[in-house]
Amino acid sequence: MRKAATLPLKKRLIRLSLLSTVTALVVASTLLMYGEFVATKSALIEDLGALANSTGASCTAALTFQDRRSAEEILGALRGISHIESATLFDKDGDVFASYVRRNGQGNPVPLTGPHRQYSFQAGKMTYAQSVVLDGERIGTISLQSGLSGFYRHLAFRALILLLSIIVSAAVAYLIISRLQKVVTGPVISLSGLMDAVSRDRDYSVRAIRETND
Repeated sequence: MRKAATLPLKKRLIRLSLLSTVTALVVASTLLMYGEFVATKSALIEDLGALANSTGASCTAALTFQDRRSAEEILGALRGISHIESATLFDKDGDVFASYVRRNGQGNPVPLTGPHRQYSFQAGKMTYAQSVVLDGERIGTISLQSGLSGFYRHLAFRALILLLSIIVSAAVAYLIISRLQKVVTGPVISLSGLMDAVSRDRDYSVRAIRETND
């Protein structure tokens, strides 16, 4: 603080203006990043829910006729979706009926314990469980586990863009403030020099020249 107080008025005004600008940019970017996080998370939940719904609907016949092989094939088709690490189909009693685990992946099947659907985030993964319903009757549960690497990459990319935006905006603001500060500090510096001259020479007839209408 003492060092800042000893700086020339010109530099102090530039620093204060730049600090205000950067602070506003950081606050705005933080709010944007939070909004992006919420929106991306909601989209992930919605997409995984739609996938669980379609996969569960495809497994209704397999559950009804106790066809485990068909259920395994349906779940195995999920290997084409890179972020799906495992899928588990439970029967109506909560026992594992069929499952799929991506190579080098780790399945963590979670049967439905509460309402019609539930999801959780833990250990870099998202687990989504949903009832499989046929004619209004719950006949099983489909549980999908998704990796979150894509989710984190998306957020990191957005954060990088916002950081670069702050840096570029701060640089542009510095250039603009540096040029415009002359309009503000020019008259003040002239008046300060005039006061020094009056104090030094005791010449009270000197008058300041009016440069603006302020």
